[in-house]
Amino acid sequence: MEYTLSKVLVALLISTLALPCCAQQVAPLSKKAAAIKRKADNLTPQTPISVVRVHAEEEFGNFLSNNQEGFTFYDVDRKADVTLKYADVRKERSKMAMVATTRFRRSTRIIREPSLSERSF
Repeated sequence: MEYTLSKVLVALLISTLALPCCAQQVAPLSKKAAAIKRKADNLTPQTPISVVRVHAEEEFGNFLSNNQEGFTFYDVDRKADVTLKYADVRKERSKMAMVATTRFRRSTRIIREPSLSERSF
C-alpha cells in the first residue's frame, strides 16, 4: 500500500513540475516580427540603429542585445536602455541600411536662373 502511494505521489509531483515548463514556451512570432528578429540577429553590439515603433516616432540609438522575445538598444535622446518586443516594432534599420538608402536616393535637380553676367542680350 505504501509502495503504490509513493508511486502516485511521485507521478503527481513530476506532472506538476512538468506543467509550468510547458506553459512558459514563447508564442511563435508573426511574419513581420520574425523579419525584425532576423535583422536583430545579424547586428553586433554598439551598432547604430534607428527604430520605428508602432504608433510612435523614429528613435535612434545603439544596439545592445537581443533574445527570443525582443531586443535592447541605448536610446540617445532618452539616455537610457530601451527594451522592445519584436511585435512592437514597425521598422528597424542599421546604420548600413540608413547609409544605403540615403546614398542611392534620387535627388531633384535644382534649376537656377542665369546671373546677369551669364545672360546674353
